[in-house]
Amino acid sequence: MFILTGKLPFAFLFSFLYLVNTITLAQPEFTSHDCFNTAGNYTRNSPYQRNLNTTLSALPNTNSGFGFFNTSTGQGSDTVHSLALCRGDANLDACRSCLNDSVVKLREICPNKKQAIGYYDLCMLIYSNQTVLRNTNIPYTVFLWNTQNASDVDRFNDALSPLLNNLIAEASGGGSLRKFASGNTSGPGVTRIYALAQCTPDLNEQQCDQCLQGAISQFTNAFSGKIGGRALVPMCNFRMRKKHQQTPEVENTETETMDIGTAESLQYGFSLVKSATNDFAEDNKLGQGGFGAVYKLFAKE
Repeated sequence: MFILTGKLPFAFLFSFLYLVNTITLAQPEFTSHDCFNTAGNYTRNSPYQRNLNTTLSALPNTNSGFGFFNTSTGQGSDTVHSLALCRGDANLDACRSCLNDSVVKLREICPNKKQAIGYYDLCMLIYSNQTVLRNTNIPYTVFLWNTQNASDVDRFNDALSPLLNNLIAEASGGGSLRKFASGNTSGPGVTRIYALAQCTPDLNEQQCDQCLQGAISQFTNAFSGKIGGRALVPMCNFRMRKKHQQTPEVENTETETMDIGTAESLQYGFSLVKSATNDFAEDNKLGQGGFGAVYKLFAKE
């Protein structure tokens, strides 16, 4: 604590107040992100940068009421499109905080990039010079998974499959404001399996179904029997784990929610990883984690 007493030189007082007013908390690291180097750069003080500033400032005010945000600014090649989605069970305060962190962090780690995407546990943000609404062709898929296998893989998969099918149907059948579903089921022994599925609500039912079916199919084919994992696609996502661990930021809901931490370890067959990451190309590197470099995987349809 600082205690100011007596007369202070004006310059010192001004410097002290400036220091207090400029101290900010650093934003946490993203679970994953991409700066899309192939989309190109914008120059400082250009129309694109001004439109990006305007778009990201306006984005938090476009909340649908269910944690979905989108807006566009500009004309022609200088148009900036932005979209954000909060996890369907996140409360409003946690959603806003996550979005604000995303706006700051994404511009910090992707300076001058025309397109970028970032994922936190509770939200996703993307901006681009291309249309993002209802765009299911953005080339970005990330899988995170727990390296531990279920004690009885067959029984685990037999329990997981109908749960995911039900969640896909419920999420894709949601309205134009919210496409989200969560649930749980009994697993082998005394375990329970928790899962959630979500699409951006601008997708129609068929688009949401196809997005989730594709992401979940790729994940379950590659990681059969893993006790936890996530698939991150710009327009949809899913997660599952065998153990419930609700975070304090999430509101209580009728169906229990689940959380998979950002420290999910990554493990794949070497030849498959080498192919999926384009021989570990630097452009495909997401960052450095406790288990080494983390890459985004381009799964073939």
